[in-house]
Amino acid sequence: DGGTVDDDDAPSAAFSQFDRCPTDAALLYEGACKQVARAAIPYMGFSVRTLAWRYTVWLRFDGAANRAHWEDCDAVVAAHKKNATCFAALYAHAADEDLADAEHLEPENVVDAHPGVAAALHARLRAQFALDTTSVVVAAVRID
Repeated sequence: DGGTVDDDDAPSAAFSQFDRCPTDAALLYEGACKQVARAAIPYMGFSVRTLAWRYTVWLRFDGAANRAHWEDCDAVVAAHKKNATCFAALYAHAADEDLADAEHLEPENVVDAHPGVAAALHARLRAQFALDTTSVVVAAVRID
């Protein structure tokens, strides 16, 4: 898999959350939710950024319950597959990259090449954001 995550040595991470209200089903993960009631937000993106990686997952969102449908993605990410209700992206970052060169910062989604890293970061995201974290198992793998 080429990368690992180890909770004992895991570097600090930054977490973020993004809402999406597409106006066209073909643009599923595009469209900001400006002036949209929380109950009407259909999708939510969650990201975790470490020194070496940025992992983002887009999920269906129940705004009335203020809850993302993590269960849509858990098995998909664990099996290294994709479906219509779960989109995951993983980007590798070098320690010496030029942060001012935004065009070349994240040129390729490498989620298929690093399924172990994706699964471990997915578990970290779910533990950070999910309301029902009792069933979360955080992988003991190391991010290099």
